[in-house]
Amino acid sequence: MGGNENEDWEDRLLIFEGLKEIENYDTQIPVRLGDRELEISYSRYADVGQFRVPIEIFKKAVKKVFFPPNERNLKLYQKFMPKVQELYEKWWDKIKSSKDIQKNKKEIEEYLKTLKPGDITLLGLITEGGQGLATADNGRFLAVLEGTAEAKRIEEGLAEFEKKWQKKEPKIYEKYQKLLKDYSRNEAIDLLRKKFGEDKLDFPRGFIYKIIKKEDIFDVAPYLESLEPEIKNIMQKVIIFGGIPESDEDVKHLWKLSNLPKDLQELAKGLKEKIESEYRKLKDEGNWITFTRGGEAKNIFWFPLDRYIG
Repeated sequence: MGGNENEDWEDRLLIFEGLKEIENYDTQIPVRLGDRELEISYSRYADVGQFRVPIEIFKKAVKKVFFPPNERNLKLYQKFMPKVQELYEKWWDKIKSSKDIQKNKKEIEEYLKTLKPGDITLLGLITEGGQGLATADNGRFLAVLEGTAEAKRIEEGLAEFEKKWQKKEPKIYEKYQKLLKDYSRNEAIDLLRKKFGEDKLDFPRGFIYKIIKKEDIFDVAPYLESLEPEIKNIMQKVIIFGGIPESDEDVKHLWKLSNLPKDLQELAKGLKEKIESEYRKLKDEGNWITFTRGGEAKNIFWFPLDRYIG
């Protein structure tokens, strides 16, 4: 692309005429596709990125989508695509609209009961129809891990917001500086949002501003493995739908959650008391868990494991 931004996009295109395939590919990447091993070839030194790709790679992708078959994408492809394609073929017609989800709600709920830690699933199967990813408040409930590329982008973004507040919104800037004296930055921005609102702060919708440390994270998998079989699967679901409790009030409110599955709501009184007792212990654990909507943790689909939910 060339030219300035005021030109029409057609004028900014570079036209490659007489483009020929390069003679030598210096890099080969093996790709396992079912019981077959295919090979992708490309050159690290070509002026224009070119790949020699077996067409099966794209035919076996969800919706037969084209993508740059570089090493990183192919690792993701091998890890996720076969399972995602299988899920897509089975479920897409049942979740493609809010009406379809409601029509097939019982079957979907039965499927959700079978999910366990580490499972891959479709986002549309574990979010309520029409809502998308329903965390209610990304800024408050989502965070990224310190030291990651995502955290670096957040640091840079917040620095720009501070400059903007200082120049155009002095009341916001002054309040923010006072809050920082008594609270962590994560808490200070929570309070700032509560006082002025996200629009006044000029945050984009869904902006994630919290950065956390590894010691803030609760490792769910070994905890679940330590539980007796009777409550292991129940606690897995409790953590999925209730998160990590911060107070006794959160524990008491567990059974009133609107999205709590029917099988949890109908537990016997004695078992509920046992679950409450176990759930209360989690107050002393880290406040964040991996964000993977398909298992007990909650990891945003296709993103690296640097994002967490509280």
